[in-house]
Amino acid sequence: MPIKWDQTFSVHNKTIDTHHKHIVHMVNTLEAALHRKTEQTVIPKILSELADYIQYHFSYEEQMFLVTKYPDKEEHLKQHTEFQRYLKRIQTNENAVTGEALLKFLTSWLLNHILQTDKRMVPFLKENKSI
Repeated sequence: MPIKWDQTFSVHNKTIDTHHKHIVHMVNTLEAALHRKTEQTVIPKILSELADYIQYHFSYEEQMFLVTKYPDKEEHLKQHTEFQRYLKRIQTNENAVTGEALLKFLTSWLLNHILQTDKRMVPFLKENKSI
């Protein structure tokens, strides 16, 4: 079932929310491709685009850690690093997990990361209205 974006996902930062919406869209695109049993060359392409966009998004968030003096940045960075390692492993060994297991992991990780980890940034983002 696709992820449906709503305001509970918002971190009250327009740029980060826009990034998150795009990532949700990419995960939903992957899900649709898996359910359609799309040609196998499409899934690695979607994963590659997701990995590139995740790098862009994480870099932006990590800049926000510095601007806002976010105190939990080390734990947050650790999660980013682990997620990127997982994506890299999947990209280099497409048989590492099934499509359904990959989708389950991405959906679970993304929802948990936004609703738990990223939400802890909200007070710091709100304090810095200029960003």
